[in-house]
Amino acid sequence: MEDLIFLRCEQACEVAMNVKTFKLRILNIDHSASFKAGQYITIVFPDGNGVQQRRNYTITEKPEANLIVIAVQRTGRDGVSDRLHADLTEGALVGSTGAAGEITPEALIGVRELVLLAGGIGITLPYGLIQALSALHEVGLPVPKTTLFLSAPDVTDIPFLSELLRLDMSTDWFSVRFFITRNPLRHSTVQFQSGRIQASLLAEYGQPDMVVICGSHSFALSLQEQCNQIYQRARYLIESFSAPETNGLTKASPDPITLHIEGIDQEFVMNSGQSLLDGLEAHAIPIKSQCRIGVCGSCKIRVTSGDIHRSADFALRATERLAGYALACCSFPQGKAVSISL
Repeated sequence: MEDLIFLRCEQACEVAMNVKTFKLRILNIDHSASFKAGQYITIVFPDGNGVQQRRNYTITEKPEANLIVIAVQRTGRDGVSDRLHADLTEGALVGSTGAAGEITPEALIGVRELVLLAGGIGITLPYGLIQALSALHEVGLPVPKTTLFLSAPDVTDIPFLSELLRLDMSTDWFSVRFFITRNPLRHSTVQFQSGRIQASLLAEYGQPDMVVICGSHSFALSLQEQCNQIYQRARYLIESFSAPETNGLTKASPDPITLHIEGIDQEFVMNSGQSLLDGLEAHAIPIKSQCRIGVCGSCKIRVTSGDIHRSADFALRATERLAGYALACCSFPQGKAVSISL
């Protein structure tokens, strides 16, 4: 059984419809420095059926050396997030395998203009970055000119709404634009508009050095495609914790697929409905993995022959994809045979 880092809930607070923040005290002091705002923490907690699961949640704040804050959205599906809402009360303990993720305030050093794009609960990562930038600004350090575009079904679904509006109205370095997709607004304002984030509006905000996108896989893919056409010189950081979508796989192949692993000269049979990561793990082939949704990049492999269907593998650069690299968690074998190198 793997070693867990234990955290104690200090406070649970509702910050929007179906969204709670949890202040968690890190009890393993030696691990405190490894948790940073903007990273995601992997929580180990039972779902509604009592089965232990791993789920990732962004660290929105780190107010003290051994205290972090996460935000969790209740889904109504009785999964881990719903059980956290119900059971993680003051004094309760929760286990974690640690924190990971490259989108931290340190990643913004030297950036002069920043655009943040978030969908729904995807606001947690941008909010963590905004909090860190605000703290730097308060002590007189330079911060990038920052614009946040947030898409949400309804105004009541927006976490940290008052904090974001307050910062927008009290500073000259930060502005926010909310897009309400489900319940139309009677009147649009500078901050609030009905509908989805549009490329024409993004084009009004110059040429940022960096674009951070956080939301569902479909949201992230759509916004990345729009931004690629508008922001020619921007560097992208993308994070998504929803399950990879496999719309390109209309039906798993009825024929078995042979997967050959170069270097260790092993092969086995799997089907196209399985990700390469699932197939490798099912046959006890050692491979690193963390997020399982294309964000962390730890399960990177190289496809040397054969075809695969790729889901959203945000951790890879375009040049890596062209060189044959893929993420095992987001890659599904096609055809009769696929060869990979670990």
